Amino acid sequence: MSDIIPADATIASIAQAHTLNRPLRYVLNVYTHMWSCKKKFGNAFVRVGITGEGKAPHYRIEYSNDRGISIFGVYRGPGHRPFEDLGAFRANDIVLSDDPHEKAAVAAEIVNRDAPNKPDHLLQDHNWSTRAMSLEEVGLLRIELEKRGRR
Repeated sequence: MSDIIPADATIASIAQAHTLNRPLRYVLNVYTHMWSCKKKFGNAFVRVGITGEGKAPHYRIEYSNDRGISIFGVYRGPGHRPFEDLGAFRANDIVLSDDPHEKAAVAAEIVNRDAPNKPDHLLQDHNWSTRAMSLEEVGLLRIELEKRGRR
């Protein structure tokens, strides 16, 4: 983990720390990807990567369903493009349940199945913030940044 981004960081806390490059543009791009998730699955949450400097962190969009939490997509902070090198990764494959044994079993099955093609470090929980922001919270942050003129 980085000394710069705390384990419980959110986009809002990174923007407040003034480390985020072009905060409004960053938030607008995240918000757009989150809307795609909400349209498809009814809700969306975002976690930030905590291994960088907080200038344009990678982010992971998740949604909740009857099986727990699933990953919609993982995006590069600079450029906001999805990680293409996740091999056969499909959003519905990852289920984060409260049961650590089930969680480990599902993750191991996916990593083993796709091991030659997928860098599993992008999906490991210790690389992501322990706190997530909802689509609504990101929307409020966007409005706040617009009012402050933070581009």
